[in-house]
Amino acid sequence: MTPVIFDIDDTLYDLAGPYRAAWADVFQGRVDADADAAFLRSRVRSDEAYELVLAGKATMEDMYVMRVQAALADLGASATREEALAFQRAYEHHQRLIEVSPAVAALLDDLSAAGVSLGVLSNGDARHQREKAEYLGLERWFAPDRIVISGEVGAAKPERAIFDAARERLGIPDDVAPWFAGDTYETDIQGAISAGWRTIWYNHRRRALPVGAAAPDIEVATESELCAVVRELVG
Repeated sequence: MTPVIFDIDDTLYDLAGPYRAAWADVFQGRVDADADAAFLRSRVRSDEAYELVLAGKATMEDMYVMRVQAALADLGASATREEALAFQRAYEHHQRLIEVSPAVAALLDDLSAAGVSLGVLSNGDARHQREKAEYLGLERWFAPDRIVISGEVGAAKPERAIFDAARERLGIPDDVAPWFAGDTYETDIQGAISAGWRTIWYNHRRRALPVGAAAPDIEVATESELCAVVRELVG
């Protein structure tokens, strides 16, 4: 059966949950901005800041500060470096409580039972992403060597190199186009398309397709749609 590869953040779990909880701890009542709006801007700004980390122009701590400050600036608000780092500490605390939803767990159980080749492909710091995998209990479905992280590879989505590294590590033949499910068009979907993979855009944040961008093979907007589509593809 065709392999199915998943992004972690905001695909295998809801990234907004720990963000909202950290916002309530640090910024609620102190910053004139909406938590959900800040979360959406943070997703964009986080990708931008991580590119600087990969280029050796910023540390991970710098990235944590930049994405908070830039997201708030987009909304006409601000935060000091100390406040941004306090938010990051609260965010990491709440990420220790993340869970795979019952629906996604049932999907992964079914795929595993059916013998589908599964993998994970995620951007981020190696230690941080491995900890998330542990909190989520991903070892239930993915052996450690089937979780490919940009911080360990030295390349990040949407670069072709990380998709090629995942193909090699997961043992996917060159003539097989795996399915990749992710939530962010610019990194997940655009990168997978460029690598010759087939794509499922889990667009639950209802983002517009970038002007002139290639359409994904499949686009879904809800978790139930995602689970149904993946089951149909491998059924």
